[in-house]
Amino acid sequence: MSAAIRESILDVLSYLTEVAGPETVSCPGGWVKTLRRFMAVLNWSSQTTAEGSTANEKDKWTSTSSSKPADAKLRAKTMTVLALFLAKGLRTPLEEAGAGLAVQAARMWPMWHTGAHFIGRKANPYGYLNLFGAVRDEEGEMYDDAESRAEVYEELFHEGVVKGMKAGKREGGEVGRAGSALDKVVGGFGQE
Repeated sequence: MSAAIRESILDVLSYLTEVAGPETVSCPGGWVKTLRRFMAVLNWSSQTTAEGSTANEKDKWTSTSSSKPADAKLRAKTMTVLALFLAKGLRTPLEEAGAGLAVQAARMWPMWHTGAHFIGRKANPYGYLNLFGAVRDEEGEMYDDAESRAEVYEELFHEGVVKGMKAGKREGGEVGRAGSALDKVVGGFGQE
């Protein structure tokens, strides 16, 4: 794909994420498939080695660094859109909206965390239990809540994103700034 087409695709995804963030990250296949495409475009992947082989950590990691300024600019934009996408997907609506619900709950003092006791507002609030459904595929599944998206992200993508982010920060320039923006989103992820 040409650089102009990739750049316009990133503009569309950035717009969709800003305008309809929760819908974009929670649609069927919207989380895992999009993150897989980001990892492929940025060439951030962990190669698995055969069991029993002794390969060090550098041999497992692949990343392509290009020297062209236009490629660096496109990579920086890709990392920036990835940071926006992860920020929308990993934060709960309560975190995005601020502490509005907490303030409301504090006014009704004896009832703390009232949102935890409500029946969900979505069409199938207990669908995550998959009581009557078919076996799910991880890639095409719809991840409605930030907790389930965070679990999938940590299991499949976190290690690759952190390694790529660190490599981008070492590169400096626009890519380094985009790596720092990505670090703000995923820097403390998974650490308690």
